Amino acid sequence: MIKTVLAGIWGVLVLSGSLYFFTMNQADNAKSGEEEKAYFGKLEHISLQPLSIVLIRDNTVKGYILIEASFSVDSDKKKKLSVPIELIAQNAINSSILNDKKIDIERLDEFNIDEFQNRLKSYVNKKLDKMVVHDVLIQRIDFIKSNNVRSSSSYK
Repeated sequence: MIKTVLAGIWGVLVLSGSLYFFTMNQADNAKSGEEEKAYFGKLEHISLQPLSIVLIRDNTVKGYILIEASFSVDSDKKKKLSVPIELIAQNAINSSILNDKKIDIERLDEFNIDEFQNRLKSYVNKKLDKMVVHDVLIQRIDFIKSNNVRSSSSYK
């Protein structure tokens, strides 16, 4: 009889201990998930209008770069800005393409898209003096050579 009582007490202790362990483990997982959601919940995705940028090299128009980009920004910091972040982002794209003489359309295989995205991110954050942009996404980048563009006289 004593063995049965001790086995029952042992079973209750094991059951209550495992119940306590698993409920505490679930509570810790829920807290870490809430922190992660809170961080990503503060990010806002801003898509820019497609941009067309004239590429001029050696005093001649080489063609046009068409680019679609979007930025992941901190929504709390964006609300405090006095200038729309879209304008600063468009300026960053224009400045990066026009001032970077390494962009050579004849050798696009040397174009480093990751470096370009990091340059845009750092340019906007530097301009704003705070970490607002967390990520830059390039959805599309195309190049049209100037000799492929129809002149307006062909429509007459």
